[in-house]
Amino acid sequence: MPLLRRQPRPENNKPMSYDQTPKVLVFDVNETLLGIDSLEPLFSRLFGDRHMLREWFAQLVLYSQAVTLAGLYATYTQIGVGALFMLGEIHNVAVGDPDVEELKSRIRDLPAHS
Repeated sequence: MPLLRRQPRPENNKPMSYDQTPKVLVFDVNETLLGIDSLEPLFSRLFGDRHMLREWFAQLVLYSQAVTLAGLYATYTQIGVGALFMLGEIHNVAVGDPDVEELKSRIRDLPAHS
């Protein structure tokens, strides 16, 4: 399955305008309803700096918006894994399969904000 899939156009094959009512509303719940602090141990271990979590999250939000605006689709986890690899490249840190699996597992188990 490709990482990004193009979203189908509306039935009339025209982009949605502001005077049309959307059929679906999407809410971003990360850092609103779900806390990402449980991901911190991974970033501390990999990069030696717990603040790298915030850099990763900023990239995740940026690329999530870019993918959406481009009319493509990728899951939060797929974009998160890509952002992790990018941070590794930027900071000369090798990201391996066990790190990816840990990120996926931690994302699946994100707790609600308390």
